[in-house]
Amino acid sequence: HQLKLATELAPNDADGWAALGGTYRHQEDTADDPVQRRQFREKAVECYRNAWEIRPGHAYGLGNYLEYLAANHPELN
Repeated sequence: HQLKLATELAPNDADGWAALGGTYRHQEDTADDPVQRRQFREKAVECYRNAWEIRPGHAYGLGNYLEYLAANHPELN
């Protein structure tokens, strides 16, 4: 997987982490197996969090990270 390799080669690239998160999100959306969906979801959250931690103003990373946090904690709505 090229995006995963890119984040290994450039671990401080927020765009790379956010793009990898988007890939995992797509895999989550298309997976049929609930266990696999959960695994892809966890990976996507981790990637979006990494993007946000590297560059707090990264809109794509932050927006998706917050979306997942809200979905995982409906009591906050």
